[in-house]
Amino acid sequence: MTSLERLIGINGARLAKAVQVGSLFHDVSQIEEALRRYCMHIFANNDDNEYPHSFSGSGTAVRIGRRHFLFCCGHQLTHFRPDQIALHPHQSDVTLTASHMLQPIQTPENADTDYIDARAFEYDVENYPFPNLSSEFFPASDDRIWPHCAVGTFLLYGFPTHRQSISYDPPNVTARMLATTAKFDGATNSPYLLRLKLNSKLSSDGMSGGPVFYIGGQRDRFFVGWAGMIMRGGAASEYLHFLAADYLIEMALHLPIDEMIVSPGEARM
Repeated sequence: MTSLERLIGINGARLAKAVQVGSLFHDVSQIEEALRRYCMHIFANNDDNEYPHSFSGSGTAVRIGRRHFLFCCGHQLTHFRPDQIALHPHQSDVTLTASHMLQPIQTPENADTDYIDARAFEYDVENYPFPNLSSEFFPASDDRIWPHCAVGTFLLYGFPTHRQSISYDPPNVTARMLATTAKFDGATNSPYLLRLKLNSKLSSDGMSGGPVFYIGGQRDRFFVGWAGMIMRGGAASEYLHFLAADYLIEMALHLPIDEMIVSPGEARM
C-alpha cells in the first residue's frame, strides 16, 4: 500500500486530495512530518552545572481554545520537581518551563485508575519571548476529538529512550523521534484507557506522554484529530495503551485538580 492508502484506506485514498491539520491543508504525503512538531521532547533542568539536562520522555503539546498545555505522565517525573520540567521548542536552543502544573486529585475511588497519572503543564504563551510559540501546540477542537468521524489509522509519536543521548564533551544532544502507526484494539477495564495494536513491535520506554492522532473525515474531506496521549506499553510489544483526549480536556479545563505553581523560565541548552 502507498502511505495514503495506509492512513485512510484504499477507497479514501482515491477521493482525498489533502488532509486538514487545524486551519491548514497538507498533501497526505506530508501529514506524518507535519504532526511531529506537536510531540515534545521533555527536558528536566538539573540542579547541576556539570550535567544540566536529563531526558524525561515525551510530551503532547495541545492548544485548547486559548490555553496551551503540555500533557505527560506522572511516572515520567518521579525524580524531578515540576519547576524542573521543560519543553524544547523546535528549531531553538532553549528549554521553557511552564507557568503551572495541573494533576487530578487522588481519592479512594480513583486511586487505582490509570488516569490519575496524567499531568498537564500549562504555558501562558504571552509570558515567553517567542512570538510563534502557540504554533508549537496542536489545535484541538470539539468536533475533531476521537472517535468523531474516525476513518483510518492512528498516528503515534514519541522519543524512545534508546534513541536519545546527551554529551557534554563536546556539548551535543541527540534527539531522535519515532513515528509509527497503529489500529484501535478496544477499551480496557481502566476508565478512559484504550488499547492500540501497532503495525510493528517496539520497545516503548520513553514513549509515555507522546501524542496519539487519528484520521477523520467524510466523503472526500479528511482531517487529523486528537485521540489522546500514550500511557504505557512494553518491551518489544505490539501493543500500547493511551489515555483518551476527552478525559485530558476535561481534566485540564473542568475537573477539581491539584495545581502546583511553577515560575515560567527559559534556559539555554
